[in-house]
Amino acid sequence: MKGLSSLVSVGRSERFREPLTAHPSSARALALLVASPAGAFSRAPRAINRRARTASAKARAREAFALARAAAREDRTGLAEALAALALEDLGRDREAAAWYAKAARRAPREGWMRLARAEALRRAGDLDGFAREATAAHYLDEGAGAFRFAVEDPRAPAVRAAIAGATRLLKRRPRAAWALALRGDLKRFPEIGDFPGAVADFRAALALAPREAWILAYLSRALISTGDAAGALEAVARAAALRPDCGWIKAGEGEVLRRFGRAREAERALDRALALVPGYELAWAWRGGARRLLGRLAQAESDLTRAAALDPSYAWTFSERHLVRRARGNMAGALDDLDAARRLEPKNEFCVRAADAPAAIAELTRWLARRPGDARALAWRGRARLLSGDAAG
Repeated sequence: MKGLSSLVSVGRSERFREPLTAHPSSARALALLVASPAGAFSRAPRAINRRARTASAKARAREAFALARAAAREDRTGLAEALAALALEDLGRDREAAAWYAKAARRAPREGWMRLARAEALRRAGDLDGFAREATAAHYLDEGAGAFRFAVEDPRAPAVRAAIAGATRLLKRRPRAAWALALRGDLKRFPEIGDFPGAVADFRAALALAPREAWILAYLSRALISTGDAAGALEAVARAAALRPDCGWIKAGEGEVLRRFGRAREAERALDRALALVPGYELAWAWRGGARRLLGRLAQAESDLTRAAALDPSYAWTFSERHLVRRARGNMAGALDDLDAARRLEPKNEFCVRAADAPAAIAELTRWLARRPGDARALAWRGRARLLSGDAAG
């Protein structure tokens, strides 16, 4: 987690708006920490958070720490402690920062970013085991195995292949680091790598070392889906959900695998539970929308998918799925908008018009074009559907 972006997000958070108003010392500390320009900070070669390098930035950090420490006597939300930790990080006092992050996390146990920030402070202080422990705790609260990349990658030049190489080097020193094996497996799933058998092998090796680590089981499930082992994927994610029933993103993953199996009612129940745990998890909204489409509850499906699109407008599947819902509801103009959006996001991915759906799409687009013969978008998408159905001449 980058220090500066962390501070900005704190200032915008609904949870912390009230304590910033109620405790002027915290507000002043935050203002001081964001006041210095980016050039006032430097980063160590493998560090994520910033370091103050100018005298003025260091002075602001010292003043911010004093203000935050004073505010912590009255503020019970964890914000003041987190601001104190961030100031200490600016000053290079990582071990002390980790201790203040621990205080913050005790006051706000559901704020994953506080655990993640503590993990990074511990790593910078030389405590890799502490880093792994805190990064794992943060991961269950707020999915992002990328947090583990802090230990294996130069943040100034992030690259998947370089991160894989970094994980491999770390494993030579620490061959029993299950999290590093699982991180490498997750990186192998990235589109530019696409090594799904290698990912499965790394996940299984990690589970041999840590058989009850639920997030690794959940990631194994994703890799197994990509290799075509649907039954293995469902077994793995069900085990993960049983081990961590409090983890919303794992429960959402179980719902998505059930949806892919066509078990829409079970999927909806799992995704209901996921959203009760993590109401802002955009994938759970998208996948529940997909499950509700299968159940024929189209208005609810469209509502869920629209919520998902608002939370994360970069996920092409949401728009592809919503186009099916809008077609079924007779909204071809909206469906075409969604197809265009999905295509812009993933121009090489033909899931925008799915092969199994091509005959129905052709029929519906033909009816639409009978009323609007000059609709160039509809003509283009009917052409794509015909190519998928094997009608190259059409």
